[in-house]
Amino acid sequence: MAPVINICLASDDNYAKYMGLTVLSVLKSAAPEDRLKFYILGDGITQSSKDKVESLKKIRDFEIEWFQIDINAFKNLQKNHLPYTAYARLLIPQYIKEDRVLYLDCDIFVRTSLASLFNEKIDSYYACAVEDYFLKNRGYHKKLFSYDSDNKDHDFYFNSGVLLINVKLWRQEGLQEKLIKRGEDPSWTYVHADQDVINMTLKGRIKRLDPRWNVMDYFYMPDIFLGEDIFEKLPEIIKNPYIRHFKGWKKTTLYPGRDEYYKMMLESPWSECAEPDDPKFIAYMKKFFRYMWKHPLCLFQPKTYKRLYYRGFLGLIRS
Repeated sequence: MAPVINICLASDDNYAKYMGLTVLSVLKSAAPEDRLKFYILGDGITQSSKDKVESLKKIRDFEIEWFQIDINAFKNLQKNHLPYTAYARLLIPQYIKEDRVLYLDCDIFVRTSLASLFNEKIDSYYACAVEDYFLKNRGYHKKLFSYDSDNKDHDFYFNSGVLLINVKLWRQEGLQEKLIKRGEDPSWTYVHADQDVINMTLKGRIKRLDPRWNVMDYFYMPDIFLGEDIFEKLPEIIKNPYIRHFKGWKKTTLYPGRDEYYKMMLESPWSECAEPDDPKFIAYMKKFFRYMWKHPLCLFQPKTYKRLYYRGFLGLIRS
């Protein structure tokens, strides 16, 4: 019998519908032999929202456990625009007693079975994750790791939206406490909340994942990957991503995967949230004028033509 795939998500009630859609994408993409168990770290999720998620068992059976987390644990951590539930993944060893768990953000669209990802060998690694090439391109990792004199030359900064976590090792080494302590440290400033805390605390013990396990919108901007080892593989990566990490519920995103996601919304208990896109021409024009409004001098900037060359017209205006 195949091992149970343990999946953790975190949400408040406002995001519960998007969390439910992530669960639905996992169910629809699972292999027949997959056994799935979901752990939901919630803040004020109503019974009505829970019932809608549990109604997905009509599609495919699964186990689910709900936890009301104590967000007071995060009151002293640095805060940005994200809700405190963004920090919930730091509490996984406290609430989940399994040896390993796959954490997924709520804006995740799964397109294949998660079995091979869940069964990755993690051994002495704290977690597996995909590198954040966008922030690397902007040099953010150098700024962040400069706060730590012992590791200022560390260059692997990962996106924390898809994390295969070695919970057993986190528990053995008291990482929950270390993560909270790091986030409360006033001697450094971070922009990306929990993601920065996790990167700073786990650095050097993260296994790199195939980028197809966390394909974000910037993967459709090839110029960002110039000089990266995966540049030549990019067409293959974006042609068939295993996981699309994007807000697929947003109207007229014009990003690959939106049509698939929208169809899934229509078939879900949250179909009333499925706002149809504008006709393609209108959507293009909105994006074009928005781009020109934000970049009024773009026609005089060489980087505009470089981006146009690599991204195409659509890729340029939706960036």
